[in-house]
Amino acid sequence: MARRQPSWLACETCVRNAWTVRISEAYLSRESKELDPFVTQLGSKPWRTGDAERAAREALHKLGRASAELRLVRLGENALFHAPTLEALLRVARPQKSAKSIAHTVAVARRLRAEGVPAPEPLTFETLEQPFVSSFGTVTVWRYYREDRSQSLPFRDFGGLLREFHSRAVDLEDCLPAWRPLEHTRRRLDAARQQRVPQEWLRVLDRRVTEVEEGLERLSSVLGRGPVHGDAHRGNVLLTRDGPVLLDLDEVCVAPREWDLAPTLVTRRRFGMSQEDWHGFSMAYGYDLAQSPAAVPLVRLRELAMTTWLLQQHGGTGEIDAELERRIGSLEEDGHSWTSWNPF
Repeated sequence: MARRQPSWLACETCVRNAWTVRISEAYLSRESKELDPFVTQLGSKPWRTGDAERAAREALHKLGRASAELRLVRLGENALFHAPTLEALLRVARPQKSAKSIAHTVAVARRLRAEGVPAPEPLTFETLEQPFVSSFGTVTVWRYYREDRSQSLPFRDFGGLLREFHSRAVDLEDCLPAWRPLEHTRRRLDAARQQRVPQEWLRVLDRRVTEVEEGLERLSSVLGRGPVHGDAHRGNVLLTRDGPVLLDLDEVCVAPREWDLAPTLVTRRRFGMSQEDWHGFSMAYGYDLAQSPAAVPLVRLRELAMTTWLLQQHGGTGEIDAELERRIGSLEEDGHSWTSWNPF
């Protein structure tokens, strides 16, 4: 007899949306000399494009290429600049971010590449030690990859890529930090309490933190603990003519391997992913998270993280606030239906 799909995934009423638009749109944002609301965290000093560019220029000066052209590619949690004459991508983190953690990300990328994982390549220079720390930001320099926009990444291929990552990264376990699943969420909520965030929102989110924490304490992993990407969604895969490159390694850690499957299950639940695509993803990975008791706490954790990430932008636009109302109001829905979310 076929196994019955859990009721909280059986509903087909989710509305498809623009999440599956070509991958490049996950990376690109318009260049602006003004404050970018998607960069500024609550309680932090505003960070502008010019600050990030100054940090990148200082790094280029150390390389003896101070006048090299810089093209802004993306402004988000980090600023990305393409230096065409160096065939390099300069990644600028905010001054508040730990240089030690950034150095760890560079080291992890090198180890993953040595194990055959298609991770981005940090470049090596005699005159520049990575990371380069400036008062305007912390800079790392990477190989620039040309995106092949003629391709899209099927969910099936993404499942296979995650399986390969988990298999090849197994020897890195001893050099990776332990999973801290609620660290970012708690930090964001602490900052939100200092702002004009509706108290009812905070009460709902605090209740959800408690529920998620209790669920994680009871979590039983079928796949076991091991190195995980930590933010495994298709927007973190860049397609090139030479194959996919798995980006954004800041959250790589040791955790239940099911955690890397949860973002795609949230896409199924909240962003209109088809059952056919979910089946292809699960078959390629070799495990169907939707049939596991681990799905509930991990999906709740991912949705909570996505909501508190957006909470950092509260008050930025009416569209953001409306989406926050939508997400927070739907976090505690029962298992028989759910509200679709809009991508940000």
